[in-house]
Amino acid sequence: MSNLHTIFKALSESQQGNIFYYPNGGNAGDALIYMGFYTLAQQFNLKFSLISQDKISQLKDNDIVLIGGGGCLVPEWNSTPNFLKALINLNLKLIILPHSIRGIDELISNLPEDSIIFCREKYSYKFNENFDKQPSF
Repeated sequence: MSNLHTIFKALSESQQGNIFYYPNGGNAGDALIYMGFYTLAQQFNLKFSLISQDKISQLKDNDIVLIGGGGCLVPEWNSTPNFLKALINLNLKLIILPHSIRGIDELISNLPEDSIIFCREKYSYKFNENFDKQPSF
């Protein structure tokens, strides 16, 4: 099991690939999650660039993509699941920051094995355990 501080520290010390952050759009709560990410990034002096769906072609092998936390990895929302689908066949490291996750079985099962998934709550954690992923809570 990983924790965010361990991951951010390792990323800030790593020399492998560029780091990209895909922010989760949404409401005021999502904006607070975004601020939390920036606070941790500053604390660990983490250098990153923002990435969006139309910039995926700029990604290179061994780059690291952080998916901003939130509640949109569910069937009711499609922007973040569609972004993840576009990354599945690329040679990237994926880290999904604390998220609510349910009902996207095919997407989760096709993520690279070394993906790191942080879950916001117990049901998301249990959902991810079904796919031989190593979720963190």
